[in-house]
Amino acid sequence: MAARGRTIALCVLAAACARRPLRPTGPAVATVAGPVRVVVLPFRAATDDGTLPPDAAMRAAHLLARHLAEAGIAVVEPGTVARAIADGYDASRASRIASDVGASVAAVGTLSRYDERQGTAWAATMPASVAYEVGLVRTEDGAVIARDRFEQTQQALSDNVLALPSFVQAGGRWRTREEMLDDALARTARRLATAIAPPPPR
Repeated sequence: MAARGRTIALCVLAAACARRPLRPTGPAVATVAGPVRVVVLPFRAATDDGTLPPDAAMRAAHLLARHLAEAGIAVVEPGTVARAIADGYDASRASRIASDVGASVAAVGTLSRYDERQGTAWAATMPASVAYEVGLVRTEDGAVIARDRFEQTQQALSDNVLALPSFVQAGGRWRTREEMLDDALARTARRLATAIAPPPPR
C-alpha cells in the first residue's frame, strides 16, 4: 500500500509539472529604471490554420492587461493604441507607440493557437487548445525585458492519467478556449510582473 501511495503521489507531481506552460528561455536581458507603466498591444494572429475569431487578438490583450493590473502593474488599456497598430507592428514600432502613451514597457503578444472545444463541458469530442507567446519590450530602446510562452491542449483522464490536476482545476470538466487562455495569461502576468517589478528584498 505504501508503494502504491508513493506511485500515485509521483504521478500527481509529474502531472503538475507536465501541465505547466513552457517557461521563459532565460533570465531578463534588460531592466527598467524608475516607475513601470505597461501598454498591452493587441496580440498578433499566427494560428495554425491562419484564422482567428475577429475579437480574439484584442480579447487576449485585455485579459493580459487585467491580470497585470491585478499583479500591481500600472497598465495602459489595449484599446488606447488599437488604431495605431491596425496595420501591424514590430518591436521597434511597439516601443514608439508605448512612448507616445507614456508607457515605459510594451507587451507584445502572438496568439498561435486558439481552438475551441467541440461538445459540452461534460462530453467533448475535441478539447480546447491554446498557444501564445508574450514579450516585454523596453520603450527607450526596444530591448527585450522578458518573455513567456504557453502551449496546452486539455487531455482526458482516459487518455492520460497525468491530466488529473488540469481536470481538478477545471472542476472536473472540459474547459473552453477562453477559460484556458484566461487562466494561462493570469500566470504569465504574474511572472512578467516579477520580471519588471521584482519584490523588494526581505
